[in-house]
Amino acid sequence: MAEIENLLPKDRFFRCHKSFIVGFKHIKERAGNRITLDNEAKVDLTSKKVTPFKNAYMDYMKRYVFDDV
Repeated sequence: MAEIENLLPKDRFFRCHKSFIVGFKHIKERAGNRITLDNEAKVDLTSKKVTPFKNAYMDYMKRYVFDDV
């Protein structure tokens, strides 16, 4: 999984669990330690990665979403 993670752009993807890498573009919501994707799949977010996830997702939103508005 680490090899795949290293191939992906860090500003668009996040490894939220040892078994999951999510694309920020496909995130519908986050509630606690659970991420829901736009296809309704539920993905676990490791507790120790909640804050890094929030920071990375906010950076993504600022760079790719809010900038287009």
